[in-house]
Amino acid sequence: MSKFSEKFEISHEEFTRSCFSELVQAIKMLQERFGEEEVLKTLREGRSEAITAWVARDLKSRGPIEGLRDFSSHILEALCRNERNHQTYIIEEDTDNRFRYTITECIWARAFKDLDATDIGHEWLCHADYAYAKAYHPRISLSREKTLMQGDDICDMDYRWL
Repeated sequence: MSKFSEKFEISHEEFTRSCFSELVQAIKMLQERFGEEEVLKTLREGRSEAITAWVARDLKSRGPIEGLRDFSSHILEALCRNERNHQTYIIEEDTDNRFRYTITECIWARAFKDLDATDIGHEWLCHADYAYAKAYHPRISLSREKTLMQGDDICDMDYRWL
């Protein structure tokens, strides 16, 4: 067994905070040098481009999204498989034209809050949700009024098929 395969005892929360700690340090250094808003804008745009490219690769392997139900089943699959230890959510509506759910706990919001970097977390993770929706299908639109990352009590995810 390789030393890289060895398991270690750490919580999901500690691991997440640890993963983002160096990213936050690097971004804060860039902000000092180039200005806070310019770096956040660049981060938002770059992350959106990366998400769009990732979705294009995903669509090649899974096939196109034909409607909002395809999209919602994809999100629910990801929430159950990858993010079960990262978010707590409640599905409010799942129809052909609207998919709405509320996130009540988010490990990423906690980590960025602990790192005093929710502005960075919002641009890196939350804002990318908009690019994610559009990249899967141009008829999918996301509206959101609240995020845990910005100090609200929930994230209100509201996707619509336009």
